Amino acid sequence: MNKDIAEIKNLQEFAELFEQLFPDHDFAWREYPNRIMGLCPFHEEKRHSFNIFYAPDSILCYKCFSCGESGSIYKLLKQDSSKVKSYGNPLYP
Repeated sequence: MNKDIAEIKNLQEFAELFEQLFPDHDFAWREYPNRIMGLCPFHEEKRHSFNIFYAPDSILCYKCFSCGESGSIYKLLKQDSSKVKSYGNPLYP
């Protein structure tokens, strides 16, 4: 990864992190004032149901309103699941 987790300060940088973790996935991001929506990397879909946003405590979070996958930036980088591994995540070779 190019950035340390402490250097990720905004939604655009969080979106870039997802692009690094899932390099073969086309998110087709759409930016809104308080969130960014895209295609979920955890399941196949055609509608933008994957959201990245700030939680009330200013922690960067994600949630797919289709499959229910959700968490914070910390959970994303710590999880060791087949969902992430199946996309060739560089953190889990």
